[in-house]
Amino acid sequence: MKTTAYIIAALSMLALNACKDKAATENAAPAASAAATSALQGYFGTVEGKEQAKDIKDARKTAAGETVTVRGRLVGAEDIFANGQAFFKIGDPSFVIAEMQEEKPYTACCTPQDVKTANMLTIQLADKEGMVIEQSVKGVNGLKELDYVVVSGKMAPDSTETAPVLNAEKIEIVKAWATNAPKDGKCDCGHDHKDGEHTDADHDHAEHDHTAEKPAAQ
Repeated sequence: MKTTAYIIAALSMLALNACKDKAATENAAPAASAAATSALQGYFGTVEGKEQAKDIKDARKTAAGETVTVRGRLVGAEDIFANGQAFFKIGDPSFVIAEMQEEKPYTACCTPQDVKTANMLTIQLADKEGMVIEQSVKGVNGLKELDYVVVSGKMAPDSTETAPVLNAEKIEIVKAWATNAPKDGKCDCGHDHKDGEHTDADHDHAEHDHTAEKPAAQ
């Protein structure tokens, strides 16, 4: 009987410890998530010198390790944000146009792929050791698809002109700035936009000037 009692007591202790371990694990996950969110929030604020922010096509030429300030819009990809990592993509709204009737208008499906490639940039948020923070930046400080942003930072060590990546140091969500591109509108690849007959796909951007006002803070 004593042996049985000892076994029962031992099993009870094991079960209790297992519950404690499970509770500790469950409590650790939200704490880690909260810490990551807090770290990501630190990247948001006012970007100094945003009036001189470069367009993406020019920022892409910045050498690895060099500082640059760039402006863009969260548009141009099926997945603007990475799941579980602090990456997001921006496109130049003068060239990468959102189609508002789509389920995911930010994919900009009517914009030719070569135009997207030349006018998009990957932004990543890394810690002090250079490791990308393991949490999506979507929703942090309200950041979402189709937002306009100005980002300052340094090009990542492995960044190239054909595969550019910017390590963000400061991100500012700003108001939309004026461009000569069509506004967001209906596009079923028949190229019908709200504000005119021309579209990104049926005219040559090289033939006219897309200069625009620099972004103003909200």
